Amino acid sequence: MIDSRLSNVDALHTVCKIEQGADCCKYLVFGSGGGCCLRLDPDLRETIDAREDMHARAVNCTGWPRFKLLHDAEGLEAGATVYLYTGQTFGVCSEAGVTVTVEPGEYPFFELDEDSLELLDHTADVKASDET
Repeated sequence: MIDSRLSNVDALHTVCKIEQGADCCKYLVFGSGGGCCLRLDPDLRETIDAREDMHARAVNCTGWPRFKLLHDAEGLEAGATVYLYTGQTFGVCSEAGVTVTVEPGEYPFFELDEDSLELLDHTADVKASDET
């Protein structure tokens, strides 16, 4: 899955820490189709975690942008957390909205208006675990 966040050069440097040696995220991969984050793919994450020969060694975020609902929607109450869905939507969702899901990478997905969402810091969990 191509991660649209990886087209954001600032995020690549500040969150993924591309070109920053061992501080670069080990789950960041690029190919002929672009880049993607493999943080939440259990099989690939296990493979990457087992490798000791990688130059990139960091884990810099939770791997999935999450949002807080600003009002009730899709049977969820305001304040609930939803996650960006980057999988195939089969043309069901428009480019005008944001496709989200209740669990990272899981079905069902649904579309919400961007104005109904507040982007939460997806590096907060990693920062908190680093401090303990």
